[in-house]
Amino acid sequence: MTEAATTTPKLMRAKEACVLLGISRWTLNTLAHSGTVRTIKLASHKRYVIEDVMRLCDPDAVAAELISLQKAAEMIGGVSTRTVMRMADSGKLRSVRTPGGHRRVFAEDVRKVLTLEQGVNHAGTESDERADDPSE
Repeated sequence: MTEAATTTPKLMRAKEACVLLGISRWTLNTLAHSGTVRTIKLASHKRYVIEDVMRLCDPDAVAAELISLQKAAEMIGGVSTRTVMRMADSGKLRSVRTPGGHRRVFAEDVRKVLTLEQGVNHAGTESDERADDPSE
């Protein structure tokens, strides 16, 4: 086996991650359940991958990553906040709850939904690609 395959990621306890991120354990568990923060179970204790926690420490990344249902509905356009909530319940959008009980969705997921609905890939629109093609 190679050395890279046998190394385990550095881990931290839930309390340390919560203090560092300024969030509750409930929110940390929700982030772990959604796959945003990876966990490893050691005996009967859950540990969190430091790399994932540190990625969330960047205030700009955290602020840009989670948005309200209202903001998501505005981004999608023409849908209500209830529709966004249904999309989250069905798994189209990942969501977490704040300590106050409000739901937030990941902006990245909203952009993916927009991309799928509008037929746009990250390189540009299909119409842009056709306009650049001199053979047509």
